[in-house]
Amino acid sequence: MSDDTPIITIAKMVTELAAALDVQAARSEALAAENAALKHAMSVTMEHVSVMDTGQAGVAAMIINDALHNSETPVTDAFLAEIRAQGVEMYAANLDSSADDAERRGFDDAVKFLQSEASAVRLFAAQLRGNSNGGAL
Repeated sequence: MSDDTPIITIAKMVTELAAALDVQAARSEALAAENAALKHAMSVTMEHVSVMDTGQAGVAAMIINDALHNSETPVTDAFLAEIRAQGVEMYAANLDSSADDAERRGFDDAVKFLQSEASAVRLFAAQLRGNSNGGAL
């Protein structure tokens, strides 16, 4: 059988999809583990807060805030950075589309501006991905 038959093409696609699914499953498991750790930390914090005098609500709020802000969530941070970057890339694609429209209408200055902006936006998307605290899968 040749490598370009429909069956071979479909088999390659299924293999690629299976690999992508494995990556997503691993990411989901890591996110779930971080979520469980945060829930545990919060439950321990809430147990400590519940034994406090009710007049110390401000202290309780500070303890909860401190627990949330000092919790490390590298997988969640990387996931959110990727989602943000994808949104920014969607905006870059929109700029490219606008540049194509401007080119068809003969607006050369607009084309240059829109293409330049799309390039800058893509750099920003890369920065968003690079600023995550690791943990990317």
